[in-house]
Amino acid sequence: MKLRIGLSSFPLAAALIAAGCANPSVVVLTSDETYYPAVKPDSVRITTEILPSPPYKEIGYLFIQESELGNVVRLSRKRAGEVGGEAIMNARVGVNVKQVGSFLSFPVFDKAYFVRGVVVRRKAPP
Repeated sequence: MKLRIGLSSFPLAAALIAAGCANPSVVVLTSDETYYPAVKPDSVRITTEILPSPPYKEIGYLFIQESELGNVVRLSRKRAGEVGGEAIMNARVGVNVKQVGSFLSFPVFDKAYFVRGVVVRRKAPP
């Protein structure tokens, strides 16, 4: 599932994520008017920090969830690149664990890895 929706629809995207959709892949764009050319996924940086100069423009918010860590990173770069993002800054990578049942009185858990962050693009020089 991939959503390309404006910032005014952010509560809708948050509700979909909170509802526990199977392997959600959500990019919430911050502007309805501006679209950028796609970027190759291999060139998309992922950083846990806020990027310094050169100036950048936030173009969207990203949330990806997958069952394998390698897939979640690959898919994050792909989705950010599709909307023209050159980097995912302030990224958080983690794992969601939930109990899905029990077997012989022992709990059975399911886990999913996630990446969330801000998709950015360098601003054009004046």
